[in-house]
Amino acid sequence: MLALIHNTFRERIRGKTFHIVSVIGIVIMLIITTSEGSLTINGMTVTGFEQMVPVALSITGFVSSLLAVMVSLRTIPDEFERKTTHLVLIRGIKPWQYMFSLTIGNMLA
Repeated sequence: MLALIHNTFRERIRGKTFHIVSVIGIVIMLIITTSEGSLTINGMTVTGFEQMVPVALSITGFVSSLLAVMVSLRTIPDEFERKTTHLVLIRGIKPWQYMFSLTIGNMLA
C-alpha cells in the first residue's frame, strides 16, 4: 500500500496542473504582498506586513484548495485510461485499499 501512495505522490508532482496552479499562486502572492499591488478591503487600503499576513494566508488556503481539487479530479480517469487500476486489482489488492492509497497520495501532493 505504501508503494501505491508513493507512486501516486510522484505522478501528481510530475503533472502540469500542479506546476501551473503553483505558479499562479506565487504570482498572486507577489502582486499582493509587494508595494506595487493595491488591495482594498471594505473600502480600506491594506498596507503593511501585519495587515497582509491574514490576506496572504487566505490566498494560500484558496490556492491550495484549488490545487487539491484539480489534482484529485485527474487521478481516477488517468488510472483507468492507462489500465493501471485493472493491473492493481488483479494482483489481489482490495478496491478500498487502492482508492485509499490514491487519496493519501493526492493529499500528500
